[in-house]
Amino acid sequence: AVEFGRDMLTGCTLTLTEAELEAVCDGTSSLVENGLLRYLQHNATVVGAFGNADPLDASQWVDIHISKGSLSQSWDARTRTCVGLFANVEHRFLTADVGGYDNPQRKIVAAQVLYGKEDWTFRPRTRRTTQTFVVANTVTWVHLEDQALEAYTPPAPPVLLEVPYDVFYPFYIESGGRRRQAAFAFGGAGGLAVWVGVAANLVWSLL
Repeated sequence: AVEFGRDMLTGCTLTLTEAELEAVCDGTSSLVENGLLRYLQHNATVVGAFGNADPLDASQWVDIHISKGSLSQSWDARTRTCVGLFANVEHRFLTADVGGYDNPQRKIVAAQVLYGKEDWTFRPRTRRTTQTFVVANTVTWVHLEDQALEAYTPPAPPVLLEVPYDVFYPFYIESGGRRRQAAFAFGGAGGLAVWVGVAANLVWSLL
């Protein structure tokens, strides 16, 4: 199991004869699947952003980018070497603190799988003698430091709401033989209802 935030190195060994190493190199060995050692196969395509990621919520999962390159290993009979064999895999995770500034939560924001190549050379003098080779699997965590983040406090919303001068058109108030438009500033929907009622009463009283 992989522990969140902890780098680790695991591996296994393969004991092969020269003929078995050659079979691994050309992909005919039972240890190889789709041109890759079975011990290096990676079937997962996503990883949970948090430890309690909801399996039904796609937004809580991060795609895993796999960097493998082409399968180009080849057997050199003269040097008894398998050149360019994928022999190790590294899992990299980028994390960042998200959520409240005073109580941040660590989250996986990116994930990558990288395959590494090696040259495996068979060194014993006889073909039937065996040699041990190492297959490695590493996990690396990289954290986006806090200085890359900054606190943000949104501005307070306005208390009063201004409306256009003709909001009560065609209601007018007669005063001194002149017609004056009514213009108001109010705070909220309740204020609008009150002022509309006042304007209506004034109009009816002047009719």
